[in-house]
Amino acid sequence: MAHPPDIPATRTAPDSWPQPSREGADGPTHRPPEAAATDCHVPQEPAVVGLGSTQPLRNGDAASAMVDAKAAALARSQHGRSTRRQLQAIGISPRTIHRRVTTGGWTALPGGVIDLGTHQASWEQDLTATLLAAGGDRGQAWASHQTAGQLHQLLDLDAPRRHHITVPRHRRPRVPTGLLHRVRSLPADERTLVAGFPATTVARTLLDLASSMTPARLEPVLWDACRRTDDLTLGVAQLLQRYPDRHGRPTLTSLLADLHPQVAAAESPLEVYGLLALRDPMLPDPVLQYRVRDRHGRIVARLDAAWPEHRTGLEFDGARYHGSPSQRARDARRRQQVRELGWALVVVSAKDLAGARLRAVKAELRRHLVVG
Repeated sequence: MAHPPDIPATRTAPDSWPQPSREGADGPTHRPPEAAATDCHVPQEPAVVGLGSTQPLRNGDAASAMVDAKAAALARSQHGRSTRRQLQAIGISPRTIHRRVTTGGWTALPGGVIDLGTHQASWEQDLTATLLAAGGDRGQAWASHQTAGQLHQLLDLDAPRRHHITVPRHRRPRVPTGLLHRVRSLPADERTLVAGFPATTVARTLLDLASSMTPARLEPVLWDACRRTDDLTLGVAQLLQRYPDRHGRPTLTSLLADLHPQVAAAESPLEVYGLLALRDPMLPDPVLQYRVRDRHGRIVARLDAAWPEHRTGLEFDGARYHGSPSQRARDARRRQQVRELGWALVVVSAKDLAGARLRAVKAELRRHLVVG
């Protein structure tokens, strides 16, 4: 997902978009007639190129170019979307906004949002408009649930048809493109900025998702998030304690208790799916990222999972890290060295994690770990 450019230098809370200052929010109150006619200050040098134009502007169009420049600066940080309030805060008058909308230069959207016509349609642009309509420019709307999961790149979450937005309980914005979740409060440690968007934190997002996802679907999401995010288990545990009556709390509590103690050592989504699929009540938990040494103490290989007392190792063979011919040749040499040291090595690919092939892998592990 492409990250938006840097937000312009404006007073910004760490978990919200730029907030308009009071100065200029309603436009100047005393204006000379010539300024009122152009709605902004006319620069001395007229050679300014307007949005969508490749020709220098004449003196009479310089004021319009200044409006374009101000709007473009705001558009760059918000995927081409803005609110009337934000436009007025940067010195564009209501009269100019109205004229731009009525002449087709800009497009009015629900919730007081304006499409400035500077960006192509995208998922990020739709999310921006939804957040702005819900109060994001006032620091009162945050992407949450599945939408926040998309922003945090949680494991294999589908993009929702409508954006999930959390707002304070007292707010009733009109947001046709959003699915609103009203809360009494959203504490500061439960909200953040992700790729420039105000959103719930990973821990709060997992708590929200627990109310709508099955345990089987949520568990790999939790494992993968914990391997990628420092101290996430502590953050989730704190929220579970903070919200004892929260819907979905029992599910998340149970999954957190079953979390592998070394889950942060897992290095890929395939390892997460593999470790979960191969869990077996007959087998002990493996040690993750185990270093196999030769008789001289030199490291020969680092196995994805291992049972050292049984000299049995497990490797997940993903195309991302093991797909090239040269890498496969190195893997084969390394695995042969491990086997020559008396280790049993089971190599698993994504295709082995379901159906008969999964049962065969589990049976092989049992032979090494239970019988052997």
